[in-house]
Amino acid sequence: MIGIPGTIDNDVDGTDFTIGFSTAVNTAIEAIDKIRDTADAFERVFLVELMGRNSGHITFNVGISCAAEQVISFENFHKKNEKLTIDLIANQIIKAKNDHHKSYLIVIAENLWPNGSQALANELKVKTGIDCPLCTLGYIQRGGSPVAKDRILATKMGVSAIQAISTDKSNVMIAEQNNSICLIPLSEAIKHQKQVSQILIDAQENILALTEQTDPQSEKTTVHSVPTL
Repeated sequence: MIGIPGTIDNDVDGTDFTIGFSTAVNTAIEAIDKIRDTADAFERVFLVELMGRNSGHITFNVGISCAAEQVISFENFHKKNEKLTIDLIANQIIKAKNDHHKSYLIVIAENLWPNGSQALANELKVKTGIDCPLCTLGYIQRGGSPVAKDRILATKMGVSAIQAISTDKSNVMIAEQNNSICLIPLSEAIKHQKQVSQILIDAQENILALTEQTDPQSEKTTVHSVPTL
């Protein structure tokens, strides 16, 4: 038995990437870029729910790629801080509107928010007085033509699987680590869920922590500290 990691969630341990993840991220980026165009045109706030089951690989990668103003995922949100999180986001939305930002995008992981993402959208409208429509991309992220990265990864893994069979290997998973293909015992691959890179989490926190605001009456730029979730 030879395993090949195929899931858009990218949550299989022992491999840097799973087949389907890059395509799902690219599909979500294309969709959110269109939502951003609408948000800019009508100066709107949008909440976009992304897939990922119980991990934030898609949410963080897509959120940062699309320059979303907020990324809310399992790695940076705790239910006990629900009220604090709502207050922070609401205040940041109001500040952005007061600073004449055209649009404001929030991306959120599915299965995260208590009572669902629509509940968050409703609460933000109550807090801010601003409509916050929810866009659920759903299974659109699982379809479409695979991007080159996934096609190449699937080919390399498929070839390696046949090679493993021909040498009587079994109970292993084909994995990619640091651009090299290797064999990982299945017992290790399923031991625990792969975590989102701390580098991505830190990057998002730093984006939130520093916002630049230029005084229209001068060339002076000031840096404001913004609390994270």
